[in-house]
Amino acid sequence: MPSLYDMPHYAAGALSYKISKSSSLSLGCIAKSGRIKVSDHGFESDKDLSFRKTRGEFNYRIDVGYTFRKDFGDKLLLFRCGLYNLLGNPPEEDIVDFYSVHLSKNCLPYGSISFKF
Repeated sequence: MPSLYDMPHYAAGALSYKISKSSSLSLGCIAKSGRIKVSDHGFESDKDLSFRKTRGEFNYRIDVGYTFRKDFGDKLLLFRCGLYNLLGNPPEEDIVDFYSVHLSKNCLPYGSISFKF
C-alpha cells in the first residue's frame, strides 16, 4: 500500500547571479509528482477498492528573489525580498494563508530585514 507521503519524482534547482559586490538575484524551481489521494468513506467495505490508488496532479513552482548585503565592519545588514510561486501550481499544503498577501494565482511576496551586531 503506498504511503501518504510517497513522491517518486522530485527535482529542485536554483541559480544565483551576483549583480554587484552587495546584491544578487536568485531563481529557484521545484517540480514533484502528486501525493497519494485519500478519500474518507468511513468503514464502507465496497469503497476500499480505490483506497490510496490515485495521485494528485503534478506540481511545480518557480520562485524569484533579490538579496542586498552590506557590511559595517563587524556588523551586517541583510535585506531579502522576492516572489514565491511566480509561476506554477503548488499543492494546497504549500500555500500559506496566515498573515500573507496573495497576488494572482497564489503568488506570494516575501521580505525580511536582518541586522547582525
